[in-house]
Amino acid sequence: MTAKQLIIPSAGTAIVGGLIYYFLHKAKQTNEFNELLLVLEENKASTAGNLGYLNAFQAGFEKTPSDGKKVIMFTTAAIENIVDILNKAMSGLGTDEDAIYNAYSGIQSQRKMAQIATRYAAKYGEGLLDRINSELNQNERTKLFNIVKSKPIDQFA
Repeated sequence: MTAKQLIIPSAGTAIVGGLIYYFLHKAKQTNEFNELLLVLEENKASTAGNLGYLNAFQAGFEKTPSDGKKVIMFTTAAIENIVDILNKAMSGLGTDEDAIYNAYSGIQSQRKMAQIATRYAAKYGEGLLDRINSELNQNERTKLFNIVKSKPIDQFA
């Protein structure tokens, strides 16, 4: 084999390897940046006195007292349906952002959203907010958080 015949495959391998490294490194940086933005968002909310709309993503929030008022909650079937819709939207190649937005637009209260977060964590073994953070970029999360912010904490009977 001549030197020229060795250089061409070696150069091609080096280029492909370099591209793989670049894209993996870029993906890691993007994920770290998104995690930092989420931490900043949570810290901003906690310095304001509470987590506000982020409670909608906290497993167990639906069990906090509601001052003795009767709150309308989801049935088990409705929870399972939404959890499955969200998981399908975030599974496979790419994320179906519109399916996520539509699912959250149809939920009437932040406490119901917390029911979804609780079931999602139990069913899939990871927090819904963590999954959303890994699937949506900052602009997409802002759009989702604006949907959540537009909903009341509770829907009373």
